[in-house]
Amino acid sequence: MVGLLGRSQTLLRCERSSFSVGGRASCGAVSCVCVTDAVGLRRLLDMQTDAPERLEAIVHGRVQGVFFRHFTRQTAEELGLVGTVENQPEGTVRVIAEGERIALESFLVWLHQGPELARVDQVKESWGTASQSLHGFRILR
Repeated sequence: MVGLLGRSQTLLRCERSSFSVGGRASCGAVSCVCVTDAVGLRRLLDMQTDAPERLEAIVHGRVQGVFFRHFTRQTAEELGLVGTVENQPEGTVRVIAEGERIALESFLVWLHQGPELARVDQVKESWGTASQSLHGFRILR
């Protein structure tokens, strides 16, 4: 399991699906890796050989008018994901992202936190096979 932690975007890869705070593995596993910069993140992601997957998420809370879509696109691009993000009429944000599972897991952890001005109350997620028809990461509306 991999997760972006806090707004410092520390990434932890942990065989026991535990996350750390401050870069220390909470599970104590020797194989856990902590990555704190973009170069290290790309190296970790490049080691993965998983087939592309698709994550669809609806984010509930104070997620419109707080630059949620902007930071979602920025985070997705940093993780090498493609997809879309758009405001929904009922006040939620819909996200579709495709890429390797390890990157999507990190992205999902970030979606649960959102940017500094946001308040995420709930994230409804669904997983599937990547369509591989998406290019780049776009803000739709």
